Amino acid sequence: MRVMGVTIIDAFSGADRAIFDSLKSCGLLAGIADGFLSRLWRYFLLARSFRPSKRRWSRAWHHEMAKNPLAFHARTRSLERRLRPAISTFDVVLQAGVLFSPFRGQFALPVTLFCDYTTKMAELNYPPGFALDGSRAR
Repeated sequence: MRVMGVTIIDAFSGADRAIFDSLKSCGLLAGIADGFLSRLWRYFLLARSFRPSKRRWSRAWHHEMAKNPLAFHARTRSLERRLRPAISTFDVVLQAGVLFSPFRGQFALPVTLFCDYTTKMAELNYPPGFALDGSRAR
């Protein structure tokens, strides 16, 4: 079995890197695709999030980057453009995190999802600046 890892490199706890390194040492890792946002998208979301208050702008910027359907779809399109042409080189996708999907619509191959943190824990543990409350989490 050949596994394609998808993640946002250096954005998570490090568990994704440990899992991918282990798969690589076993000869199972076909590669890692980074679910980054292009510079153009980052600038667009930065401008879109502008607030006169630096603190409010920072909060809005983080929300735009992580909890925005536009960012999710931009990451997904970018990943799909890179994964589909290489689809014969792997058998399954191991996705770390939920800020993107490896494919739009029907998945071309099986996809497994690894998350090491939950929304409920975030609601309880993150400060108010995290901008996630029970109503928004649903």
